[in-house]
Amino acid sequence: MARPKKWLLAVAIILGVVPAYPQQVHQQYAKDNGYFYRFRANFEVTQTREKLYFDYVVACSIRLTRWRGGGLSDDSTLSPKAMAAATRDGHAVMVRTLQACSGLTSENYDVPPDVLPLVVWFDDVADLSIGVGYMTEAAYDNPLGKLKFLGARIDRATREEWELWREKSAKDYVQLGALPGPWGYDFPNPKPSDQPAYIRTCETFRRIVLPDDLRAKLRELWPEGRPRFWTLPSAIELNTVRGTVWSFIRKFGQGSLGAANRFGVARS
Repeated sequence: MARPKKWLLAVAIILGVVPAYPQQVHQQYAKDNGYFYRFRANFEVTQTREKLYFDYVVACSIRLTRWRGGGLSDDSTLSPKAMAAATRDGHAVMVRTLQACSGLTSENYDVPPDVLPLVVWFDDVADLSIGVGYMTEAAYDNPLGKLKFLGARIDRATREEWELWREKSAKDYVQLGALPGPWGYDFPNPKPSDQPAYIRTCETFRRIVLPDDLRAKLRELWPEGRPRFWTLPSAIELNTVRGTVWSFIRKFGQGSLGAANRFGVARS
């Protein structure tokens, strides 16, 4: 089925982390557990047909906290949060680890067979400060796209398999450019002072396919000169865009970053 090629809006996103610290008197209990899983994702470089195989074991530190005032918070962490690899031609590809610390596996059909992890293409392995993210099938279908997606899956692993992976990765690793090391990237890793071109924050924009009714709503905010890009001068207009676009994304996907961490990004 042919996909619509109408693009309306490039949405700028600046991701920041603002920690919230609940009062400790509200804490009832916290439980820590260990869990491991194997994550695999495969790609092909469009121009050279080079295959890139990501295959690594993820370690989870699961921490669930119940509060006396009610509610349960999931403060789990995982490592690595992303893995990067160089191509033969000096580019780099980074794949975001899918969050499966709750026990989701492909074998048990908890993970969709067409799951699509978030991937970033870097033109230069020596400069990982800016890249192009692939968040939908449409991104791979783009004639200017650099990658083809060949599939991904998640399987249960053990601590022994995790230790063997770390040992083998360290033995086989060859430092190229600004690659983050044999065990991936955890946002951020400590970096040497002589490597300024290294990811430390995520500032992105996204192109979103919207249906005609939402396009009409946003077109009402288009300035008279019909510029290709413009800023929203008022808080009311900004809230209108947020309400219109983000409500649509939450309902239909479209490459949500939150969903990318756990279930992958959107199929379009």
